[in-house]
Amino acid sequence: MSIVQFDTNVLFYRIYKSVISPEDYLNWSYSMLRSGIESKSLLMLSSMNSSDNIFSFEDYFNKSFSEVELHKPTFMESARSYITLLCTEIVNSKRDVFEVTKEIFKISVDLEYPEDLSVWLELDDNVDWIVYDNKALKQDESVVRQMIIKEAKRYLATQEVEDYR
Repeated sequence: MSIVQFDTNVLFYRIYKSVISPEDYLNWSYSMLRSGIESKSLLMLSSMNSSDNIFSFEDYFNKSFSEVELHKPTFMESARSYITLLCTEIVNSKRDVFEVTKEIFKISVDLEYPEDLSVWLELDDNVDWIVYDNKALKQDESVVRQMIIKEAKRYLATQEVEDYR
């Protein structure tokens, strides 16, 4: 998958989940420009200030999107790309692995528990046992962290992600 499609999928995931921000639109526009994609509306979008009205961002994004004729991803495509982003964050230690595991678990629920993501349900249970201190079932925190990192790397390998940016 190209970086253009990947970044577009991630952006659409945030749109589908109604958690989109001006910074998301700006980052997407910068990514498109770095990839050599240009249009009048995309240039306008990239020149906006993050404090501008979100509706202006949406308007310029929609115009840009139609001008550059990109593929609009389905929810499943965008969610899968977002999981790839989250796994990359785990591997690169950009965020707390327990927090990211919870996010992947929620996406798994949204996708109706696909088999290839079932391990994240177990990992989420392990995180809950650590966080909520169920001593009878509590595992060593460092072991669980390593299990999460290992699974993130496995997921990235299945997605043929080579560059953990």
